[in-house]
Amino acid sequence: MEDIFRTKTRDEWMKLFTGKQACVTPVLDHEEALQYEHNVARESFTQVDNRSVPQPAPKMYSKDEFKNLTSKL
Repeated sequence: MEDIFRTKTRDEWMKLFTGKQACVTPVLDHEEALQYEHNVARESFTQVDNRSVPQPAPKMYSKDEFKNLTSKL
């Protein structure tokens, strides 16, 4: 796999997978992550003491809701 991945740049791979039904995301450095369309749209980062830090994950379910959902598995 490593040899295959080395045949293209990250941007070439992203272009190849655009619009395809595949779970593919680029590996970004910190500055790129701050500007990445997906992260900007979801406000994934916030400013704390003049630094950009990830937002906490949203609370999806209460403990009781989660217990009820997982009991059905």
